[in-house]
Amino acid sequence: MPFIRFPSCDRLGILHCHVDRGGARMRALFKFPALVQPVVNGDQICPCLKIENTYDCTSRIAIHIGAFRFVCTNLAVGGGGAFAGGFLSIHAGEVPIEEVVDQLSSYLTCFESIVALYRAWSGIRMEWDSVSPVFAGLPKRHIEILEEAIVGNEDKSVYDGYNIATWYATHEMRSYRTAFDLLERINHGFQKLFQPS
Repeated sequence: MPFIRFPSCDRLGILHCHVDRGGARMRALFKFPALVQPVVNGDQICPCLKIENTYDCTSRIAIHIGAFRFVCTNLAVGGGGAFAGGFLSIHAGEVPIEEVVDQLSSYLTCFESIVALYRAWSGIRMEWDSVSPVFAGLPKRHIEILEEAIVGNEDKSVYDGYNIATWYATHEMRSYRTAFDLLERINHGFQKLFQPS
């Protein structure tokens, strides 16, 4: 993915942008490193805003608000639970920018609670039986690969399992679309299964 840095935005954020299909499809990730928070053992995350759009109108505009993990560039972007989520908008009329601003402001306000959720996960011992419901409904090949990776690391935490799963989604898929879809399902699953007490 090409890296673009805007000098005037260095203190606010960093933009990564990917364009394909001859410029017809765009994905952009805007990170806010000034708001970085540690989770455990030097593992840090910061808020991010992900925007997807197609200029040929083949799909909807998608705006997601979530977290960026610096240690291996996983995208922790999801909806519901501790995450602000986002919305889809058809290519008709204007994008409701006020709604984006409201959601981002709300997310930034509760970002510390999101980090607290990750820290809570880091204190829960991971076992395949406890995390396997997260992957229910995924294609069998994904489940088999994730089971092998997680069973070999059962001395670690749920947060480690979450990172194993998100690494798989962001590093082993053949397309961005598959990666983002799998990542969203993993995020929803972990948030639903491991709610803070």
